[in-house]
Amino acid sequence: MDIPQGRNPDAVMAALAECSTFDDIRQRGIFFHGTCEAIEGPLRAGDYDNVFWMAETPSVAQSYIPASGVTAWISAPRAYERDDHLRPTRGVSHAMNWALQRSGAKLEDMDVTWDGQRAHSWRIPPGWPTEGDYEDYLISLGYSANDYGIYEVSETFGRNGPEIMPADWKMPGLLIIALAEDIQVETPDWSEGAFSYAPHNRVADFERFAQKGYEAFRMQDALQSKFHGNVGHTAIGILPAGLEKLSWIAIPATRHDSPDARAFQKPETEDFLTFASKSLPEWRRSLSPREWELEIS
Repeated sequence: MDIPQGRNPDAVMAALAECSTFDDIRQRGIFFHGTCEAIEGPLRAGDYDNVFWMAETPSVAQSYIPASGVTAWISAPRAYERDDHLRPTRGVSHAMNWALQRSGAKLEDMDVTWDGQRAHSWRIPPGWPTEGDYEDYLISLGYSANDYGIYEVSETFGRNGPEIMPADWKMPGLLIIALAEDIQVETPDWSEGAFSYAPHNRVADFERFAQKGYEAFRMQDALQSKFHGNVGHTAIGILPAGLEKLSWIAIPATRHDSPDARAFQKPETEDFLTFASKSLPEWRRSLSPREWELEIS
C-alpha cells in the first residue's frame, strides 16, 4: 500500500519529536485513525455521518483495520469424509479454484449435472483432490479447526478470484497520526432523541454540531475484538470545520487485537513502536526503569 504524503507532515513530526510518552502525546492533541483504504488527496469524512473518526491511542485506532478482506468459515470434513472427492460448485469458490488449478482440469470437462447451485453428478478427472487434501492444504497455511470443527480463514481477492492467505497474514493498512492542537474538541450536548440510537448512529446530532460550528467532539464508543467482545473507548469525531485544520502523516499498520487482557489499555502497538524507534529520538527516554517494566509487561 502506498503511504500518502499527508498534510503539514513537518508540523506533525515536530510535535511528535517533543514527546517521550503518551501523556505527552495527549497533551499535544495528537489523535489516531486506522484504515485499510488507500488515501489519495485530503482526508474526507464518511458519507454516512460526515464525521472523520479518530482515537486517542494507536491500539484502539488499529482495531478498526480489518484483519482481512473476507473472513470465511470452512467446515472440517469428518474422518470418514476425508477420502471423498471435492464436490464441484458454481460461482466464486476458493476450494473450486484450488481444485481446478491443482488438477489441471476444466469445469466443462467434468460433465457436471446441476441441481440448482449444487452438483448432482460429475466425472472425476485425474488428480482431482479429496476433502482431506483440501483440509491438509489449509493446515499447511497454518490454520487449525476450532472446537466446532470450523476453519476460520482470511481471504483476499486476486486476479483469479478468492485466495486464502496464510494464517499469520494481515491486510496492509495505514495508521493516520494527526495533530489537532488548534482544534476545539467539544463535549456534546446530545438531543433527547439521540439516546434512542447507538452513539455512532446519532447522525442528526452530528449534523447539528456541524451547523453550530463545532470542529470536533468527544464521545464514548465501542470497538469489536475477537477476543474481548465489545470494548469501550473514547472516540473523537472530527467535523468538516476541524478536518480543514488537521495536520497529519500516515505510517504502515495492520489490525491490532490480542487475547492479552491489556490489549487496548496499552496505547502502543508494534507498528507505532517500529515508527517511534526510527523517527522519534526522545520516545520513552523519560521513563524510569520501573515505568519501562510496567509499560512492557
